[in-house]
Amino acid sequence: MIISLGLIAGGHVPYTFFPKSDSNWMFSEIVYPLGTPFDTTQKTIKQIEAGAFKLNDYFRDRVEENNDLIVNTFSLVGVIPQRDWKEGVSGGHCGIAWIEILPSAKRPDILASEVTSKWREFTGDILGTEQSTFTIIGSGPGGNPIEIRLHGSELSQVEAAAQALKEEIASYPGTFDITDDFRPGKMEKQIYIQPAAESLGVTMADIATQLRQGYYGDEVLKRALVSAWLRPRR
Repeated sequence: MIISLGLIAGGHVPYTFFPKSDSNWMFSEIVYPLGTPFDTTQKTIKQIEAGAFKLNDYFRDRVEENNDLIVNTFSLVGVIPQRDWKEGVSGGHCGIAWIEILPSAKRPDILASEVTSKWREFTGDILGTEQSTFTIIGSGPGGNPIEIRLHGSELSQVEAAAQALKEEIASYPGTFDITDDFRPGKMEKQIYIQPAAESLGVTMADIATQLRQGYYGDEVLKRALVSAWLRPRR
């Protein structure tokens, strides 16, 4: 046992606490601000898929029998499914694209990390997103390689600190997909009734109905058509 420990401590036997495993699956997630049109998200997903197909030509000379590297592609717009440790997202402002590549035996010198890096490069810049990530699906510990939590009583200060922290992390070579998980909700307009209006018999229900009619309209009249069989008298 002493000899074994000595070999590890002396660096003669390499040791990795959480070794990185290769994978045949990877995905890209995008999240725009709430209210972003569905068409905008769909266009970006198509851009990501187009970047994935460029991988075939780039890696063809290093793939067995010069086959395509990409085996399957699949994408969703309007939902990001829940994963083990991460909550799902739904709405027209989000989307996800998966790709499956050849098994490692048919691409002996191509690592999944290299494929993901090139996929990000070929996709190009995606402007206006709150989150844009390219990730390998593999076993191992969950979470991000670098993850920092900020706490504070003033939301504006926390947001400013998070932005400064992201800029600082981005200054280090090799860092990418730097995002935060703060998602502001939709803008809300609160309406209150004046005391004088209450004395005139106006209620909040009347105001709510009027507002709804202003946006969605109202049904003025509904006519039911009734058909009947007429039998002649004898």
